[in-house]
Amino acid sequence: MKTFAQACVDYHAACEAVREHQQSDMAVGIRTKKYVERFNAYSDMIHWPQSPLLVGMGDVDRAELKAWGDQYAEQLRVFHANTENLIKARYVALSNALHALGYETAKRYLATPGAFDERVHGALAEADRRRKTDLDGIGYVCVREEDGNFAKGFFKASGLKRTTMFADLKRCAELRQGSVKAEEGELERFGMKLEVCDESR
Repeated sequence: MKTFAQACVDYHAACEAVREHQQSDMAVGIRTKKYVERFNAYSDMIHWPQSPLLVGMGDVDRAELKAWGDQYAEQLRVFHANTENLIKARYVALSNALHALGYETAKRYLATPGAFDERVHGALAEADRRRKTDLDGIGYVCVREEDGNFAKGFFKASGLKRTTMFADLKRCAELRQGSVKAEEGELERFGMKLEVCDESR
């Protein structure tokens, strides 16, 4: 599996391929509607021979329009097929990068000492930063849904379960706020060391 850094290179290359495609002569011609009227005349010649666009057009001009239209229609087909393939490639590259980031974030979580909630929050905050800085400018990674690309990499490598993780994070927050009393062995399980407020001292 590629590292997140390597996957980022692939993603940016895919983005650049899409940008180059969108700046091609064909793309510019489509955006500026350079050939719209002529292509409409070609289409009308096939489907609506009485079209006003064809009035006064001789056989030689019609043959030339037919040859041009056939060629342009094929160019359009190829262009749109390439557009779809490039967008799919960009999506795949983004998915791979997020999966790699999830994997590396899990390894960071596992290698970090300290309380459970601080380890999780710290690892995910770093992942947010890395995605924003190195990937697509979005400073957020999602672990709410297990089938997301980041979440798949994160939960598989960390061994955590989504529902259990969120339940434990909620429990840690309650313990830190003092709204619940820790059960026997609970602080040790979470790796937490909470100060006890004893006003009798």
